[in-house]
Amino acid sequence: MNRTTAVALSIVALACLPALAEEGRVPIFEPIVLDGTAADITGQYVVTRDITAASATPVIRIIGDPAQAQNVEIDLNGFTLTGHPLATAVVEVTDLRSFTLRNGSLTSQFSGVPSPTVGSVSGDVVTVSGAATEEDRVVIESVKASAGDEQIQLIDVNNFAIRGNVIVGVDDVSGSGIEISASNVVSGVISGNVIRDTAIGVDIPTENHSVTIQENHIAAKIDSEAFDSIGIWIQFSKSLIVAENNVVGGGSSIAIWDAEQCKLTCNVLSEGEFSALELIRADDCTISGNSASNKLEGEAPFGGHGLFLDESDRNHIVDNQFNQNQGYGIYFLGTSTGNTYGGNTLRGNTGLPVGTCPFLPAAPICTAPAVCDESALPQTNPGANKSFQNNLTDTRQGPC
Repeated sequence: MNRTTAVALSIVALACLPALAEEGRVPIFEPIVLDGTAADITGQYVVTRDITAASATPVIRIIGDPAQAQNVEIDLNGFTLTGHPLATAVVEVTDLRSFTLRNGSLTSQFSGVPSPTVGSVSGDVVTVSGAATEEDRVVIESVKASAGDEQIQLIDVNNFAIRGNVIVGVDDVSGSGIEISASNVVSGVISGNVIRDTAIGVDIPTENHSVTIQENHIAAKIDSEAFDSIGIWIQFSKSLIVAENNVVGGGSSIAIWDAEQCKLTCNVLSEGEFSALELIRADDCTISGNSASNKLEGEAPFGGHGLFLDESDRNHIVDNQFNQNQGYGIYFLGTSTGNTYGGNTLRGNTGLPVGTCPFLPAAPICTAPAVCDESALPQTNPGANKSFQNNLTDTRQGPC
């Protein structure tokens, strides 16, 4: 064999090998447990092949030691980790100071069917549990997470960035695409994600501060249970920004509960069966530049309003387009006061709330479909919410 042939064969042989770890990074090529209570696991890791779980345990399980403030970064390197259908998660992490996961695919094979031997399992794709300190930080980016119950779940992680991921649930089974449950989120960004086939696209049910949710595309469920499906649902929030998201379907496209000083701007919302924007006990927020249309074929079962406010006070509603909604363009329950609205386009709305929604009467109570303000009923009542400049409507301007 001459030298040229030998070199060529060597190159072919190298091409057939799995990807090798770069210098300084630890390769992961099979299911693994990293136990930081037994040794320091701080470092960078890289996956070098597709890995499938051989048993009902996570493909990667990381146990940190809070006393050591360990930091772990995993590069999936374009490969796929496939979990066991009865495992709690594909990747499960506890008690790290910081954790980064990027650049690959994870699938859990979760079916939603309980096992006859172990009963129901969570079947999550990524679960990260922190120590609830302000120093905790999690970054998940450029990951495809699919076929789980909760796709990405952070518990007691108070700083996070979840960006550029593709998240696909199990239709009619999955819970949330992204769920953040922490004692007090102090900073978080959820941006540039594509989420579909989940009951809730983005869900933060616990106290949070300074969270930004921006430029996500969410396709929520549209079916008989759509009232329970929400594109973005944030509770107990302060200084929240929800901007430039595209949400299709669901009961409500964006629901903000128990919030103060939020900003909802430039979101495009459609085909929701209750409300495009729903504010409950949300005060001192700015709602601007949003476009919402909820007129489905036939009658939406819960009204399909552009903006719905309940027990929400002193919000500023300006320059939105709430057109072609099955219900009203803007609906103020009588419990909402001190809100101002102006410069909105409110055309083509039907004003026909129907069905059995607990928030609304079965029959229309306002004669004009653009804005219904219950505090202004009867129509001689000046009302508790004020229009400060012209709103473009099909009929006369005014709350009713």
